[in-house]
Amino acid sequence: MAYGESDELSFGGEREPRLRIWAAAHRRLLAITVAAAVVPAGLGAGGRYLYRQSLLPSPPPDVALPPVVGFGVQLCLKKDGGPTVTRGPITPAGS
Repeated sequence: MAYGESDELSFGGEREPRLRIWAAAHRRLLAITVAAAVVPAGLGAGGRYLYRQSLLPSPPPDVALPPVVGFGVQLCLKKDGGPTVTRGPITPAGS
């Protein structure tokens, strides 16, 4: 090489960056890592949303006293039959 001439050094050019090569070799690991970060973040955001919604006041009921809906079961010791089951509102056993 003559005096005054210099070789040019090339850093890069046709060479791929190291991160791209590593990412191409570890696609499954990257996918699992991203999913492991996104899923808890989504669950946390959803939980926070539901918590904040639970702090809002509830709407008033449609009726002041809702109708009584239910059934009653009375156990009686009878020699001729088993327990008696009645449908309707729950009432005390003495009435």
